Amino acid sequence: MRKITWKTTLLASSIALALTACNSDESSGSASSSNEPVQFAGLKTPVNITFTDPDGQPLEDVTFTIDNDELEVQGADEDDDEYLQEELAVSISRSSIDQVDAINFKIVATADDYLTNSAEIELPALANVLDDAEVVGEYRIVLTPKSTDNAEFAAQSDEELFEADDDGMIAQDINLITPETSANAAQNQAMAGASATLNIPAGTTLLDSDGNPVKGQITANVVHYSNEPGDSEDKSALNALPGGLSPNGVVDEFGATIDVAFISAGYTAIEVTNEQGQVVKSVEGGNVNLAMKIPQDTINPVTGTQITTGDEVPLWGYDSTTGNWQEEGSAQVGELDTTAGTYTISKEIDELNYYHFNWYGIERCEVEVDVLNNMGGSNDVRLGIHVHRAGGGYQITDIMDDDFDELELEDLPFLIGENNQPIELELSLFDPQFPDNTQLLQSAVDKYGNTLLPVNGVLTANLCDLDGGTITVDTQELPDDVEAEVRFVTQCVDGSNREQIEGYYHAYSKIDGNLQFIGGGYADEDGDELEDLYLGRTYLLRGYAYSEDIGYQLLGEQEFTASAEENEFVFVYNRWDGECGTGATGSGSGSGGSNGGVGG
Repeated sequence: MRKITWKTTLLASSIALALTACNSDESSGSASSSNEPVQFAGLKTPVNITFTDPDGQPLEDVTFTIDNDELEVQGADEDDDEYLQEELAVSISRSSIDQVDAINFKIVATADDYLTNSAEIELPALANVLDDAEVVGEYRIVLTPKSTDNAEFAAQSDEELFEADDDGMIAQDINLITPETSANAAQNQAMAGASATLNIPAGTTLLDSDGNPVKGQITANVVHYSNEPGDSEDKSALNALPGGLSPNGVVDEFGATIDVAFISAGYTAIEVTNEQGQVVKSVEGGNVNLAMKIPQDTINPVTGTQITTGDEVPLWGYDSTTGNWQEEGSAQVGELDTTAGTYTISKEIDELNYYHFNWYGIERCEVEVDVLNNMGGSNDVRLGIHVHRAGGGYQITDIMDDDFDELELEDLPFLIGENNQPIELELSLFDPQFPDNTQLLQSAVDKYGNTLLPVNGVLTANLCDLDGGTITVDTQELPDDVEAEVRFVTQCVDGSNREQIEGYYHAYSKIDGNLQFIGGGYADEDGDELEDLYLGRTYLLRGYAYSEDIGYQLLGEQEFTASAEENEFVFVYNRWDGECGTGATGSGSGSGGSNGGVGG
């Protein structure tokens, strides 16, 4: 039996990573009527991907593409070159164990009334995986609504309706301006006065990606995301940046493909469509101008001081079809607006998509740190990780994987600019089930042997220097956890010939009636053990079995509450094959889902 713990690349603050339990519950799947028994197997190094809004709520009906046609996709329906999400969590895996090397792919996702986002994902080399059927990663892709109403999210939007003639030309100036302030104090603090203005002058022609005019009634939408010089923690708008803050394979102004770490000055998403769904890709005949207001508290990473008039900031454009960023020159920071506390920066653009003013560096680092408890032993508690840059522009939130005694941080910004300016970051650790408990970090020792002391649980340092060092955490006051077992079986519809099989499950927390994906696991024929379950929490498990004959089948779902009792969950696949005898009949009782039981 293998133990599993949860890992996600991003965590919404309302997620409580706990599972609930009920004793010896079973969910049944549909019967198989083949003469030969179904041969169940594991997927090949699958990753689970969920799509959520900024609050962490799962989204449905997401459409996505992947740039690798040698992968298997479960939980989504393929339509030409696109996939339409069918399950809240989608699994992507190798198609063959002959693919022994690491596989990198990009996923680009979109949904109605939401903006596009993308992520780069790696399936590790088989030599680095103990069991090729195990889940090797959990990823969350955040999609931002075109009209933002989240009072704590550092983004503001504006929308305008207008007409374009049969040639795609507009007759009047179009100006979209996102608000600089809101009625919510938390959002004002996160935005710090950041805003965007898009001007499309009269006489501009709107064209789609094929060069066809976009005509009729047009809807233009602009969403601006602050670089958050203040700390917005897990609901950071920076989490919604397409491709993340350390993307690979971006194209610089000289056409070279490079791997970078971005330090953001703020970014803007632009989407312009007509009633027929045509999307404006490019413009002709007009000087379209994009201006952004950058908070004055922003620290320029090249100089190490607050931004000022004349500072140079590169501009990057994003192709929402390919999921690629490309550098498009730079612009100078303008004058300070002392009333708003912001600087203006502007640039002419000829495409309508995402634009990102940011500094970047090609020097990144990997950090591996031993984690000790305050008694000097190895840490055995799952912790949340929060990294923030004072002065804005960089922020990540993550959850430890099953190696609780080691903290791993990948592709952190290290040096930037011609003078190789080091990047200082803030590190704090929290309890993922109670994210407000953020003061768990007690001390650190870097690779040079220097002792570093956090202030109120926050350590400020060049985190790259922690590689090979140690950190000490205080977890004495955290609640005790409980465990549960998940198993999968197949049986004849009359209950005979019962055998244990492999299967996968997805787990969701249920908070205020809303489901939030918290992780997935693989159970071999001996089952799987869930850890880190807090008493009294309500959760939902969905069980799946995979076979080349039947595909990826939902066997049912079970809702439960964490209990101190011994907890066991069994998902059943009912079959009717040659081993079951002739004339076998029976019934199954699926607990919801498309693969509910059958009657005989």
